[in-house]
Amino acid sequence: MNPVPPSGKRKPIARRIRMAPTARTMARLRAVQALYQMDMNAVSTDHIIGEFRLHRMVAGEQEEGMPEPDQPLFGRIVRGVSADRDSIDLRLSSVLGGDLSFDRFEALLKAILRAGAYELQDLDVPAEVTITEYVQLADAFFADRETHLVNAILQRLVPASAGPGAPRDGKTKAD
Repeated sequence: MNPVPPSGKRKPIARRIRMAPTARTMARLRAVQALYQMDMNAVSTDHIIGEFRLHRMVAGEQEEGMPEPDQPLFGRIVRGVSADRDSIDLRLSSVLGGDLSFDRFEALLKAILRAGAYELQDLDVPAEVTITEYVQLADAFFADRETHLVNAILQRLVPASAGPGAPRDGKTKAD
């Protein structure tokens, strides 16, 4: 029997079942962690990439059963978000409705959204795959509200012409 959390609500079983993480999933996780750390400690892109590669992405240092992160993807996401942070933040702010303000989001939520927005605009991964990966990352750290918010915001960044499964070519703008 599944224990009931203190809130009295159980997550649906389907939400608790996850596929085994891939090297790309681990790269996205590490990239979000690096972006968060950069926000919190105001360190340079090169410093944080070097620190992660030296201390957190070393062969044999991964948790048991977890693949080693895809290092080129990790570097592209961290460098890309760092280089385009202002324009990414503007794009994210432009799709928010109501009383939401991107500046007021929690730092980890911002890191997840920035990485997802960057991948949607610049990497050749189908939009639905990118969104699913970042929604699952959000789900690992946040409650349903934030997870749904990540999904809604990233969905709004995908151009209508990019139908389901359409790969991103790095040239098509996501707004």
